[in-house]
Amino acid sequence: MLWGSVRAATIFLFLAASGVAHAEVPPTFDSLVVDLKLDDAAVKELRAGKNYQRFPQEVSDRDIAAGIVFLTRSTPSEVGKLFTHFADVTVNPSVRASHDISSAGDFASLTLGEHGAAEAQRYLAAKPGDELNLASDEIAQFHALGAGASQQQVEAVLRKVLAARWGAYRRMGLSGIAPYAREDGKKLRGGDELERVMALLPAKIVRYAPALARTIQAYPKREAGVKEGFRWIVYEQDGRPTVTLRQRLSLVAADGNVTLSDREFYVSQGYNVMQGFAGMFGLGAGASDGTMVLYRANTSTDRVEGSASGMKHSIGRKMMARELDAIFERFRNKLGN
Repeated sequence: MLWGSVRAATIFLFLAASGVAHAEVPPTFDSLVVDLKLDDAAVKELRAGKNYQRFPQEVSDRDIAAGIVFLTRSTPSEVGKLFTHFADVTVNPSVRASHDISSAGDFASLTLGEHGAAEAQRYLAAKPGDELNLASDEIAQFHALGAGASQQQVEAVLRKVLAARWGAYRRMGLSGIAPYAREDGKKLRGGDELERVMALLPAKIVRYAPALARTIQAYPKREAGVKEGFRWIVYEQDGRPTVTLRQRLSLVAADGNVTLSDREFYVSQGYNVMQGFAGMFGLGAGASDGTMVLYRANTSTDRVEGSASGMKHSIGRKMMARELDAIFERFRNKLGN
């Protein structure tokens, strides 16, 4: 599968193609339907308690985008709290381990798992290309172990690599993301991939959550009210342990509505980076009026480039949508509705 970032929640959050404007009174279901340009089929699905899938704009030949909309009886605060605490990760059956990051020491428990021996050998034999996403100096660190190194030795170097990437990103934002070495001396710059998605932001969220939008664009500068969390995640993708580093930013507006950003700024294999957005909008003044949840993710992967790119994108979108649907069904069960 191409989209571990969906699995890891893994989630590619969506404030999406909405342009939802901040209002003096809470939005209603009907007003959100208009703002989001949802057709009668979408309204029917939402009212029936189903997830409605969306396929938003993609920004490059490597980009796969998918989104989802659903209704819940829970409040925006209740839904947002689960997201803020990475509850979406815990409902994902592909996740093997994860841990909050607040210091380099939080990587101490990270391993490739009981089936990680083959992956350890890939690290020892790493070379430029997309089998593993590594910078040139990171490849050299694994080679320095020698071909006979153990899985535990590989994991020790991997933890150092991940801690260094996390630290560089916290200090410098997108410019701190070391490029992945590719064949023929080429480099895949994750910061550039994310910048392309950022170009869509002003029209999408700046009216509703300007402080969050400015933080996403100017990180590591973080505006008042925007909360930040980091997490490492190990999950199974294509029968391989896949490691990601995820940042989650959240903002609670004065009216109680919640907006979120998810960014996977490092992924060990399968795809390159991911940027997602989510919005949780209360549908009225009462706590029982419920919430509309919108979710969107853009995922960069080399696997949809080249010949038959159109077909690959079409297949990829459908796969991504199915996984989103499954994950959010589990998430809704966690909400109890």
